[in-house]
Amino acid sequence: MDSPNSDAASKAREYGNFLYKAGDLPKAEQVYSQGARLAPQDIRFPANLSCVKFELGHYVDAASHLEHALSLVDTQSDATMVQKLHVRLVKAYLLSHKFDEARAAISNITAEQDRRPLEQSLQSMEAVEALYRDKKPLWSQVFQRLSRYRPKLADDVEFSPVGRDVASSVFGSFLAESNQQDYSFLFPNVGDARDVFATLTDIGQRAGTKYSLSLKKYYFTLVDLKSAAFARDLLMFRMLADCAVELGIERQVTLATLAYTFAAHIMPPWAYDRLQTAIHHVLDEIQRNVPLIMGHFCIDATTRNSISNHLLNWQEPPADWYGTEGILNSVRRQLVEKERIKRQRRTDITPETVRGVAAKTCLPGCEADSICTLSFQDLSFMLPSVLLIRDIEPGLSELAQLGMERNDSLPNVNFTPQEVAHDLFYHVNPRNIAPNCEGALEHLMGFFSFVGKWYHKTRDQTMFKLVIDDVVNSMELREQGLLNHDHPSFPDRYDGIHMSCIPDYVGGPLTILLHGTPILRHDKASNITFTIALNQEQWATRDNFLVDYLLLANHSTVTDTFGISLAEKRSYIDDVISGGHLRSDEALMKCPLTLSRTSYEPLARTDLMPRQELERWLYMHFLRICLPFRRIDTLSHSVFTPSNTIIFFRLLMHLPRIGYPPHWLSGVLASMCTGEITTQARAPRAKIIREAEAERKYPQRSISIRPFIEEFKTLLVIWRRLLPFGLLQDESQLPAIDKIREYKLRFTWPETLTSVYHPVITLVFWDVGTNGAIPRHGLREALLDDEEANPKYRDIARRPGCVHVISTVKFDSITKTASFWLTDAPIQDMVSAGSHWEAYIFDTNTWVILSEPVRVNRTNLARGDVWSHI
Repeated sequence: MDSPNSDAASKAREYGNFLYKAGDLPKAEQVYSQGARLAPQDIRFPANLSCVKFELGHYVDAASHLEHALSLVDTQSDATMVQKLHVRLVKAYLLSHKFDEARAAISNITAEQDRRPLEQSLQSMEAVEALYRDKKPLWSQVFQRLSRYRPKLADDVEFSPVGRDVASSVFGSFLAESNQQDYSFLFPNVGDARDVFATLTDIGQRAGTKYSLSLKKYYFTLVDLKSAAFARDLLMFRMLADCAVELGIERQVTLATLAYTFAAHIMPPWAYDRLQTAIHHVLDEIQRNVPLIMGHFCIDATTRNSISNHLLNWQEPPADWYGTEGILNSVRRQLVEKERIKRQRRTDITPETVRGVAAKTCLPGCEADSICTLSFQDLSFMLPSVLLIRDIEPGLSELAQLGMERNDSLPNVNFTPQEVAHDLFYHVNPRNIAPNCEGALEHLMGFFSFVGKWYHKTRDQTMFKLVIDDVVNSMELREQGLLNHDHPSFPDRYDGIHMSCIPDYVGGPLTILLHGTPILRHDKASNITFTIALNQEQWATRDNFLVDYLLLANHSTVTDTFGISLAEKRSYIDDVISGGHLRSDEALMKCPLTLSRTSYEPLARTDLMPRQELERWLYMHFLRICLPFRRIDTLSHSVFTPSNTIIFFRLLMHLPRIGYPPHWLSGVLASMCTGEITTQARAPRAKIIREAEAERKYPQRSISIRPFIEEFKTLLVIWRRLLPFGLLQDESQLPAIDKIREYKLRFTWPETLTSVYHPVITLVFWDVGTNGAIPRHGLREALLDDEEANPKYRDIARRPGCVHVISTVKFDSITKTASFWLTDAPIQDMVSAGSHWEAYIFDTNTWVILSEPVRVNRTNLARGDVWSHI
């Protein structure tokens, strides 16, 4: 090499090294490439290029540069550097799942301490891939066996008869203006279908000014856990179809029956008879096994049978405890309870309510002092309209005209017809949909009259698919291509997803972004809409809400990390307030949130979080899952931290999609498996709702996570094959998959704990023999290993095998049995002779014990099947 080229190559190498250390990898790649052209025989340039490509996560390119570098090795080459190149080559092959190439490359590593761990990683990766060559069986096992949320102690109610949120459409102007020929919408937890009706209403209104919308195709996928919800929704759609072709009093009766079915607790006999007619028609189609119910409802055989059972039951007279007197008494009791909860509620943040602006105008006739409202408060049922009273129940005319004399009691229910009507018209001008209406019933009839007309006009262009499933499970099945395709015309991606208030129950926006974003359409504008029903007062602003759940400080970072942005700009919020969309006592968080997809492409390197910052963020999430901070005045209806450790693995699956190098994530997992992490993150000490709190960096320190490590390693072994990257790990720290087994343990707890409905439960195994008695009100401080840890228990968190905390648990509330999956080793230690371990159920909102202790021994702890046989 001549001197000028030699000098230029040397400068290029020095400058490239400077850029690499500064983190400017794209520029460093350019400089190293220039140097390689100047000095093609210099092994250092392809070696340095392999470092750049490896750090970028481009492992195939890194391997190519490494092979080139190794081809330049001669007797003058540094032996230590050559061995480092072989090690990096094996890692590149493992991370890109090129196992044959990795095996060949391993043979060139001479140092035992370098070769042996890589051989073990290769063997484990090959064994897992051989066991699950097709990932679908493993996905099915995960769906069936592992809960995604912390368990609850009480059984579910049959289904919620009336939704909590305001009705909102997913058909925005961006869709109305697009030139696409079909639209696909997903409604998880469809419930009473209010958001489906709102979407149909929105499309109908827009079609009035844009005729082409009435010619396009609309696909609705409706998901709910309860087939009873679908049974009622089908009856609603049956009567909507009927009312569009009926006339006179017959049509009025159908519309009134729709209103009573949707928003009332009891109904008049003539409405009950009309409902029976609808039940007969729907049952007839199901029993005749017509391919599409009502011509456009796609329902599989299992779901049809379940719906049919409900309809058959509803044809029978109600049981005594469903009688009118019992319902009315329940109505009154629920009003008292609703007011008690409202008075008892405590929040850390004063709600941001609308101040100094006009309150939202109530629907005509639904004001607090209206006859409609006062009569409901006195009678606890909704009176028919004047027209229907005159023609069908004239005996009620005198009662309706008197307006009722008020009594001293203040009855209440979980919902009132006036509240339901208000929620249906939240985003709709009643003058456009139900003009000249007075009171709740007339507005409800007017609303369904409009929906029925549009539904009738577009029946040939509209398809519905009903799916009985958990919300997140159905979205994940869709993402993995595991949903049944019993009607091939349905698109597999969605223009809009309306989550209703599901985020309240499944872990906030983090869960819905991880599961919802992948199934949005990526080639067109698409969005996710949801509401906050349970905890509106907990956040003053939407920014507070997003920071609390995502632990990201600003909108730009949220957009980069999840490929979404808040669709509503500040001007929208201003319009909400100035336009009076909120009543004067309502929190701003009542307004639905819409997140629009911005991109699904990997981020540029400069847009990624630095590696240390990413690690801090991931550790923040893990510590938040394991050690949520104590909330003192938590009520049974509030939900804050329902996610279990599963969500951490879903987050790891998401990050490579947006460009984070897999070896960064593999490094995080390897560090966690040691039982200690070195970090500037801490378990939350209060709500993290402000930018400064999310960005706070504590002093770097080593933190023990040993109380949670056995569950973590068990789940890592199960999820390993599903992660989109190879795992470079000390294999001796991980159990074999055939050593993971299901275990069951039966508990006792007071009957009063059936009120603990929401998922806030953690299973704790405590070594009484070593630790002494469990701190009944200070367990969180005992599990902490930071500045706020209880000195009395500090060694417990740091000492291996003294306490095991399990968040991924299922509960059978009838038998009071907890079931969970765990590796055999810690179980054998707990049941060995001379040991004294006890199991407890803890409430992670308050960190107090909910159950009596259960001795952990071979008698009480039932062993189930292994996860999989190798």
